[in-house]
Amino acid sequence: MKNLFLLIVLFLFAANPVLSQVTIHVPGDYSTIQAGINASQNGDTILVDEGTYYENVRIVSKAVTLASYFLMDGDTSHISKAIINGGQPVNTDSASVIMILNTPELNT
Repeated sequence: MKNLFLLIVLFLFAANPVLSQVTIHVPGDYSTIQAGINASQNGDTILVDEGTYYENVRIVSKAVTLASYFLMDGDTSHISKAIINGGQPVNTDSASVIMILNTPELNT
C-alpha cells in the first residue's frame, strides 16, 4: 500500500508540470545566471540575488521566469540592485546583453 501511494505521488508530479516547477537561486544554487538558465526546465524560476553579474545571458527555447528577489517579497529595491552587466555582447551588431530565442510567446 505504501508503494502504491509513492507511485501515485510520483505520477502526479510527472503529470503536472506546475508541481514539478523549481526555483533556482543565483548565486546560491549556481554561480552564474547562465548556469541557472542552462539547468532550468520549462516553468522554472531563476531568482537573481542582488549584485552585479558580468555575463551575457541567452534563453533558448525555454519558458522560464528570470527575476530579482522582488518577485518574492515585492521590495522594489531588489530590482535596481540585481544588475546584468553585459560588457561583452553576444552579438556586437546589436550590443545584446540578454537574448531570448525561439520562445513560444515569440512564435505565436
